[in-house]
Amino acid sequence: CCIRREVNIHEVEELTGQPARNIRFLIAEGIVPEPHGKARWASYGEEHVKALAFYAELKAEGVTALSAIRTAT
Repeated sequence: CCIRREVNIHEVEELTGQPARNIRFLIAEGIVPEPHGKARWASYGEEHVKALAFYAELKAEGVTALSAIRTAT
């Protein structure tokens, strides 16, 4: 789970199993923090991977409402 350096969105996809499109959606919804930098230079750290793991845990427990997920984070 833990990463020691900043990674790009494709590496986050590999680490979390979440597609880039969903990662961007969850960022827009405030569930995952904004990346460091913008566009092609955006990078992601451990906080992003942890937020996506927490999101996946809640979904696995049957929590589907984004408002409930947002509140839990």
